[in-house]
Amino acid sequence: MEHDDVFQMLHQLGVEFNVVKSNIDISIFEVPKFGLKVVWAATKYEEDNDDWNVVIIYPIHDQREVRENIIWSLAKGGFFHYLRNTYPNTFSQMLAGRSGEDWHKKILTKRLEKFGDKPKYNYFAELNHAYMDESSMSIISIDQGFYDFVI
Repeated sequence: MEHDDVFQMLHQLGVEFNVVKSNIDISIFEVPKFGLKVVWAATKYEEDNDDWNVVIIYPIHDQREVRENIIWSLAKGGFFHYLRNTYPNTFSQMLAGRSGEDWHKKILTKRLEKFGDKPKYNYFAELNHAYMDESSMSIISIDQGFYDFVI
């Protein structure tokens, strides 16, 4: 995984980003709209920042894993809401599982992990369990904003 791969990945996701720093050892990309910093580092790097979501990537990381981590971090800042309203076709394709990415199941699973057995999430857990066997397009027809925010 090279820093150029990160550049391409962010570009393909359709987000505006700035290259804050770029040299042979480190590249830092900021996605201000979603509060994300993506750091590609050739050597160990630590970022202590509560104001941003930070993804640190090393050359040994797998591209698919990196893409997923970036998307999860973007989602914390509202990426799926943005995607649904700005690039609806891309949003639908990601949810439907085209290109090997089934974000419908990933989002539901992530939410259910977060909810656990906590009573304060009973309704949401029940709703997510019920939607697990439904198609994403069926769910969107009932509740357009269902995937907008990943808890």
